[in-house]
Amino acid sequence: MKLIIVRHGDAQNSITDEDRALTEEGRRDILLMSWLIRATKWKFSKILCSPLLRTRQTAEIIAENIPGELTYQVEDSLKCGFSPRQALKLLEQSSKERLLKNTQSEAEIWVFHAPDVAHVASCLTGLNENSFYFPPGSVLALNLPPMEPEGRSLLIWKLQPEFIRTLFSDV
Repeated sequence: MKLIIVRHGDAQNSITDEDRALTEEGRRDILLMSWLIRATKWKFSKILCSPLLRTRQTAEIIAENIPGELTYQVEDSLKCGFSPRQALKLLEQSSKERLLKNTQSEAEIWVFHAPDVAHVASCLTGLNENSFYFPPGSVLALNLPPMEPEGRSLLIWKLQPEFIRTLFSDV
């Protein structure tokens, strides 16, 4: 299975953390990111996101630009404080769902927060979490083994918004 880990786009400063909406730059960065994700031509089964506004907006922009039947789901466990153990439980649940549907090659997208994205990437790859810098609008692609992905997942690519912008500089 492929897993795309996304840190939400750049968000406005506001009074409450829950109400922080994406900035115009954040929306543009996520739109470009969605084109990059679409270009993989992977078959995505679902997109999960934290319940906070900026992650829901990020997930919605991505979902609007990914072809096929993509299940959109707000996942409470993805809010700030999401742990690697919770990630492994979600992956186990997804694995069971794929076995029931007999669809082993599907991919998922998860949208959540820093520093949790680095913690989860570290857990899955076995790399030190200091190896992962996730400014808003960053994306990471992993190839997960069928069983027990902890420390055994392959990092395919990771890009930050400024690099994604250069890929689409003539748009």
